[in-house]
Amino acid sequence: MRTFIVSMLAVAIYAPQAFGQDAIPLEQALSSGKVEAAITGIGGSTGDTILITVGRRTPDLLRLTLTPGTVFKSVSGAVQNMAGASIKGQRVGENSYRPETEIVLVDNYTHSYVIEAYCLDFHKGNPGATDRFDIASVDGQAARLLAIGKDKPASIGAIQAALWMLREGLSPAQVQARPGLFTGHRRGTFHHARLHARGKTATDPRYRGRRGTGHTAGLSCQRHRRHSGSLYLAERTSDHESA
Repeated sequence: MRTFIVSMLAVAIYAPQAFGQDAIPLEQALSSGKVEAAITGIGGSTGDTILITVGRRTPDLLRLTLTPGTVFKSVSGAVQNMAGASIKGQRVGENSYRPETEIVLVDNYTHSYVIEAYCLDFHKGNPGATDRFDIASVDGQAARLLAIGKDKPASIGAIQAALWMLREGLSPAQVQARPGLFTGHRRGTFHHARLHARGKTATDPRYRGRRGTGHTAGLSCQRHRRHSGSLYLAERTSDHESA
């Protein structure tokens, strides 16, 4: 608790200076030795499924971004590689995070951030909390699909299905048949820190109706809408690649 309070004070004092610095991609900060990180799974195939614990190795104030499509490569090779989409927020409790879109490092402590990511290998298992990852280069195909999905906007379930369909030539029915994809999947792994962050409550309009979970998205959509959305994304991405 004391470490958390000190860290929050440091953010309050130095964050304005940090935001005056140019943001750099996470992979660049790692390769240049500015930061060190441990990357693990959270559970599930889709959504808030990656946890990055990162600390700086330089006295510089750092702002780090995630390039959409950045691949998190499974160390063991036994589970799916993941394509990162965005930084969702800083972890502030076992099952909660404070929404953030960048990693800001202003002290010498390590900080954990939740990442929205998508599985890339249909026939491998979902990563769990004990699975470790290394950061790799950006997957161009995944990056284009994520951009189109964000522009639509599409549910994360439609994006995940479209990724698998595009990469492995699968039909919507084959994706639907994958055990645990759209039914029986654990939800509620992480939630926005409504009560933890800055004294905000669930009535705050900035948090109302938002869900930060590791569940496979699109659960509120009709099955035909999910399939049509996935086909749209896959076809749009193919069109971009052939143009």
